[in-house]
Amino acid sequence: MNNYLSFNPEENYLDLPIICFPLSADSSLIPKPGEYFPLNGLMAVLLCTSGSSSIKIDSNKYELKKGDLFTVTPAHFALVNSISDDFIGVGVHFNFEYYMKAISGIIDLETQLKLAKRPLVSTNEKQMDRLQELIIGLMNRITEENMHKVEGQRKKVVKELIMSLADVLAYEILNIYMEKLSDENVPEQAHNEDTVHKFLQLASNNYMKHRELSFYADKLFITARYLSSMVKAKTGRTALYWITELVISDAKQHLAYTNMSIKQIALRLGFPNQSFFGKYFKNYTGMSPLKYREIEHK
Repeated sequence: MNNYLSFNPEENYLDLPIICFPLSADSSLIPKPGEYFPLNGLMAVLLCTSGSSSIKIDSNKYELKKGDLFTVTPAHFALVNSISDDFIGVGVHFNFEYYMKAISGIIDLETQLKLAKRPLVSTNEKQMDRLQELIIGLMNRITEENMHKVEGQRKKVVKELIMSLADVLAYEILNIYMEKLSDENVPEQAHNEDTVHKFLQLASNNYMKHRELSFYADKLFITARYLSSMVKAKTGRTALYWITELVISDAKQHLAYTNMSIKQIALRLGFPNQSFFGKYFKNYTGMSPLKYREIEHK
C-alpha cells in the first residue's frame, strides 16, 4: 500500500503542518486508477483546474471536473476509479489538528459537521483562479524558504510568516464551502464547545485502543453520562455513536480496500480476537465482516 500523503522531513525543514503541490494525470502523487490511499492524519484538499477524475470514498462516488474543490478528511481511504489524461490541478495537505484549530474558533461544531458531509463543491472562475494563485504562491514560498534553511530567530519569523499565508488559504477554502451553505440555517457560534471538540479529537486518535466511554470522560474530567449528553446536544448523536462510527468506518475500509485478514483487522482495532470483532461488526452493520468484504469485492 503506497502512502501518497506524507510529510518528508528533508523537504519540510521549517516543520510546517501544510504541503502544497501541483497535480497532473501522470503525477506520482496521484494513485493510478484502481489504487487507493490512506490519509493518515492529514486533510487533503484538491482543486481541479482541467480534465476530470472519479473518486470513491467509503460507498460514495464523486465526479471531479474543472473548478471543483474536493476535501478528504483523515481516517478515510480514497479509491481513484478514473482520471482523464488532461487532468491538472493543485493540492494541499493540511495537518488535521492544525486545520481544526484554525476553523474551530470561527464556526461551530454543527456547521463543521454539515461541511464534512459536502466534500465536493464547485467554484466559479474567480474563486478557482484565486485559490490556484494562493496555493501556487504558498508552494513556491515554502520551497524557497526550505532551500535557504535559515536558523535562529529568523527561522521562527519565516515560519510564522508562512503560517499566516497558510491561514489565509485555509480561510479562503472555508469561505467557499460556507457560501454553499448560505441558503441553509447556519447557527451562530456557540459559546462552549471546547469539550466536544476535544472529545472528537481524542476519539479520532484513540478509537483503535479505547471504545469505552469512560476513557474519554476521564480524560476530560467529566462523567460519561454528562459527556454523552453534551455531545448529543451539539452533534445530534451520542458520544458512543461517534466512537463506534470511527471503528466501523475503519473496519469497512480495511475490509474493502486491503488484503489484511479479518483477524489482522480485529487486532489492529484492539479487539481481543476475531470472534469478538465479528459480533461487534455484525451488531452495528447487520452482516459479518466476511459478508461485507464479499459484497464490496463483487
